[in-house]
Amino acid sequence: MSIFRVARNATTILTTAIACAHIAVKSITVIAVLAMIRQQADKHAPMEVTKNLYDNNTYNLMRQMIQEHKMLWQIKNNYKGDASGCSECRELWESIEKEGEQRIAKLETLLKRHMI
Repeated sequence: MSIFRVARNATTILTTAIACAHIAVKSITVIAVLAMIRQQADKHAPMEVTKNLYDNNTYNLMRQMIQEHKMLWQIKNNYKGDASGCSECRELWESIEKEGEQRIAKLETLLKRHMI
């Protein structure tokens, strides 16, 4: 596979990831992070793209952030409403929601550090 095909495939994967983020997660943070990745990929010449791919740890952080956002969306839009008849359950979901928001903030900080 030529270096130009690898670069084109990397850009296609990033574009697909951004589109999936728009559909699956309605979160400005995730979309902004993926857009930053796309911008950085576009800045590099095709020969440099392979040198500047992110390591597995960075991709793991991105994937976890997306999972956290999906979970948080479910809690906010479904689980808390379903638990409206049980104050104990509602408190549990609110507690999990706060913990998720804290994890997302930490993931965002780490991602920014690893991507620069």
